[in-house]
Amino acid sequence: MGSKPCKPVVSYDKAIEAICRSGEIKVSDLKKLYIAAAGGNEGNNLKIGQENSLKLSRIAFKEKFAFVAPFFDLGEKAVERLFNVLGAEDSWIDYESFVCAIYMFTRSTKVEKQRLLFNMFDFNGSGSIKKKEFRDMTMAIIKGDSTYAPADFETDFKALSKLMTDSAMAMYDTNRDGKLSFQEWLRYSETDKNVQSCFKALSKGCDLNQLISNYKVNK
Repeated sequence: MGSKPCKPVVSYDKAIEAICRSGEIKVSDLKKLYIAAAGGNEGNNLKIGQENSLKLSRIAFKEKFAFVAPFFDLGEKAVERLFNVLGAEDSWIDYESFVCAIYMFTRSTKVEKQRLLFNMFDFNGSGSIKKKEFRDMTMAIIKGDSTYAPADFETDFKALSKLMTDSAMAMYDTNRDGKLSFQEWLRYSETDKNVQSCFKALSKGCDLNQLISNYKVNK
């Protein structure tokens, strides 16, 4: 998208510590999981230590880990921004970004999820959401996957969604500075069904212990 990366919601070190805290899941388990997903047909022949030479595509992530699938229903722009704020480069996810993504979908707090969604709107990482950023991301989420939309959909949709987002911006920009702070955006997000659909998708999660257990059995 060409935008400046946002500050990460969670670091790789924090994600690893939280996931492995109980001792039930080890770092080696996460590395094997990533290698199996990113290695394709060769995954079973690769060994720990090779994870940093691999890249996992967004599409492969969706296919391998069903808990992220609801985000893909929100449309390409939402998916692109999600993986961008997780640290992915273009359409590829490296091992450390993979661990951060696993953490966000399985271990993150409500506030961390809210901060990640805020960062999806904050395209340039400034710490606030400007009107155009707010409009572009909100419109993308409302639009979702419009692959099969009628030919005149784009024009009608753009006019209506601009009116809706400008009205919302005026309502929740309480200090009238032309942008939304995190606290202003939180008030908006609690009442907006489109942001809540993102939150619900991010909260779907999975039983990570079971996922790794299944992987070990299949291995």
